[in-house]
Amino acid sequence: RATRPISMSRSSSLAKLLGIALVLPVLVLVGEYLHRVARFRHAWGAEAPVAAAKDLLLEIVQRFPSPLDKARLESSGLPVYQLRLQSNDLTALRNLAAEVSAARVSTGILRDYVPAQFLLEDGRWLPIEVKLRGKTAGHYARQRPSLRLKFPRNHYFEGKRHINISNPSDKGVTKDLTTNWELARHGILTWDSRFVVLKINEKVVGLFQEIEEIGRPMLDRGGRSEGFIFDGNGQLAGAPGGFGWDKAESAIKRLLQCKEETSSPPDADPCNWTFLQTYTDTDRFAWAAAVTTLVGSTHAWSNNNLHVYYDPARGTFEPIPWDYLGYRIDPETTIEGETATNEARAFLRIPEFRRMRDERLWTLITERVEPMIAHANEAFARLDAAFRYDNHAIRSSRGHRIHEAFIEELESNAAYLSTLFRTAELGVVVRPTQNEGSVVVELENRGKAFVWVTGVVVARNGKRVVVPLPEHELVDGQWSGEPGRSRLAIREVLDVEIIGLAARNGVTGELLADDDVQIRSSEITVASLDREEMPDSAPVLPGNARREGRTIVLGPGVVHLDATWEVPQSYSVQVEPGTTIELEDGASLIVYGDLTAVGTAREPIAVRGAKSKSGWGALVVQGRRAERSTVRLEHVILEGGAGAENDRTHFTGALSVTDAVISLRESRFVDIAAIDGINFKYCDVEMRNNVFSNTAEDAVDLDFCTGVVVGNHVFGAGGDGLDFSGSDLDVEQNIIENCVDKGMSVGEKTVARIRDNQIDRCYTGIASKDGSDVTIEATRLTGLDVGVSIYRKKLTFGTPVARLSRVVMADVNTAILDSHEGDLTVADSTLYVVGDEPRSSRRGLSVVRVKQVPHSPASEAIHETSSVSGAP
Repeated sequence: RATRPISMSRSSSLAKLLGIALVLPVLVLVGEYLHRVARFRHAWGAEAPVAAAKDLLLEIVQRFPSPLDKARLESSGLPVYQLRLQSNDLTALRNLAAEVSAARVSTGILRDYVPAQFLLEDGRWLPIEVKLRGKTAGHYARQRPSLRLKFPRNHYFEGKRHINISNPSDKGVTKDLTTNWELARHGILTWDSRFVVLKINEKVVGLFQEIEEIGRPMLDRGGRSEGFIFDGNGQLAGAPGGFGWDKAESAIKRLLQCKEETSSPPDADPCNWTFLQTYTDTDRFAWAAAVTTLVGSTHAWSNNNLHVYYDPARGTFEPIPWDYLGYRIDPETTIEGETATNEARAFLRIPEFRRMRDERLWTLITERVEPMIAHANEAFARLDAAFRYDNHAIRSSRGHRIHEAFIEELESNAAYLSTLFRTAELGVVVRPTQNEGSVVVELENRGKAFVWVTGVVVARNGKRVVVPLPEHELVDGQWSGEPGRSRLAIREVLDVEIIGLAARNGVTGELLADDDVQIRSSEITVASLDREEMPDSAPVLPGNARREGRTIVLGPGVVHLDATWEVPQSYSVQVEPGTTIELEDGASLIVYGDLTAVGTAREPIAVRGAKSKSGWGALVVQGRRAERSTVRLEHVILEGGAGAENDRTHFTGALSVTDAVISLRESRFVDIAAIDGINFKYCDVEMRNNVFSNTAEDAVDLDFCTGVVVGNHVFGAGGDGLDFSGSDLDVEQNIIENCVDKGMSVGEKTVARIRDNQIDRCYTGIASKDGSDVTIEATRLTGLDVGVSIYRKKLTFGTPVARLSRVVMADVNTAILDSHEGDLTVADSTLYVVGDEPRSSRRGLSVVRVKQVPHSPASEAIHETSSVSGAP
């Protein structure tokens, strides 16, 4: 029998093996394809066959990227975040991602945290928790879903408890980076972000964008007081409760009601200009609205994307933008250039707010588009290579295309909006009235920009003459197809012909051309344009008070207040020397404008309770951030006071001032029952030569203030003598005695220069904590448990700093309490007096440094003593 050659047999075997190797993957892929069609048909519906093919193809691209591209991506210069997960937890996350991806949205699908580990810079693996995040299917690619990382309560990541690791294109690559950069220039709270490379279990997953989760760390970084963050549905971020929660809960209900009442006239619903001025930071909202209009965004105003922060000190909301997905504005479908949703229209339909938005939008168009484009280009230049090496999509040019589209949108939208603002059409109709010698001029503005009418153009003796208006007339721009309208009443009519109006574009500042003004009828003409003033609604005055123009003058003598008196912002208050303001129990004086109370040594001004020291409320000035009040107090004696409140805010000091420029001199504050003797927030402060005695808790509390605190005397404080948060202050020549807690508490990123002060008989002399930077010079600390302490209490803040030089400590149990969570420098000139040795002697002097500090009694600290030479 003939036999085949051995070589032919081997070839046949190899062919079979090759056939199996080729067919087996095909069978696996077909099987997986059929499995996905069957599993997700209920979600995909009729599109199931096509959707399953796309899903499978994308997973293949993401599962098997080029090893060379993975290496290049890891070495692209971007931060590399490394996670470890158990294989079963990772598989569960990916299966859940596939389920959400098929369903298109995550609504109703439970996404629990699973345990993981995160590699720190020092090489340690930190136990954390990880879950899937995002609402839409774009966040749920099976091999690389978006994740939320939750860090332990005792170990935040760069001051953050939660961060999001998201699809790198979700925020428009450079779009939200650029809009946030621009919004931050105007003081708006924005999230922190950067692009990173993610590795899971030693394998490169791909390029992601790290996005800070909205929460308390954002407020701390932005220099805000403790407050509350809500989403557009009124859902609170975090747990309810705490100081000021009652005001915030009431305010968010009013804000939601304002958003819902979008069909009523502005003067008939709760969402009117008075409401916005009272409950919102209109300036910051106007900037946010201007940016959303520029980028053609409806997305930014949706309930899930627009968050608001309620500041309990100011009693106002301000925006926290989350997602500015926008588009090129289509002139054919968006005739007025407005892409705002109903939520935004609740604000924008109010003419006063719309004018604010338009003015800021014009600034963006004319001054900021080019810098924004340059910022976006610079940002993408650092990302271009990473996007090319990433396997986030089949086409590696996707990131580049998204970035380029954003640049085109900025340029196109700015050009279109500029044309709209520059186009003017002002109609004029002059009608006689029943009053002899007077007419009404009816104005109709069909341009987008509001207009100021400054005069009437008449033909007199064959000449063109402009008769100026004594007050310029405002005509709002067109909104939702309705023109802006105004009526101008004019008296003393003569027989001349009106041929036009003198008017100026309120947005661009340009004068309207003759063709922009259309005189539709001119039967009656004018010579004098005097108009009667509208009667003024002045506040009701207490006894021994008078009104001088826009100033309310109190005293001299006794001014008695039976109940809380709130003075509107349009009025200032002046208190005469020798005046005594007596307040019944529960009564307060709350001023929203300026306050001047300047007494003399012989004729001081007194503020006190009519019946009891602790029964009356407070003297309050609450200005506005964009229109700060001016406060000047000299030779004022304030006795008692328990604090106050209005509809929006609790005021913790017997003297409470917010958003003001304040000068406080030669005044006394005695027997204060309030939480703070005085409390200033967001103020420029000058405090000189004042006395604070016997306060129930902290004597002086300055939050987010700048200025000087010089020559004051504090004794008998039930808490801290001076308490500073988020401030920048020069603190000199103050004497602080007999305080229960700290002589000076310096926290929350305060920068304080403390010189030539004396602190005696307190628990702690000076504390530097939570990212503060404190310089202490030529200061005496005596009779204390702790001289200087430095520690970090709030993990959202960074490392505290303290520098000591020429400091003398005597009768101090623990000189320096250093938790080793700060940066401490002690010069050799810092001395510790031991026993009865003369303070000027070098013998027996030592510096006490703390090696280890529990945040409990100072006696538990471990000390290291070394001899020191030198004198302060």
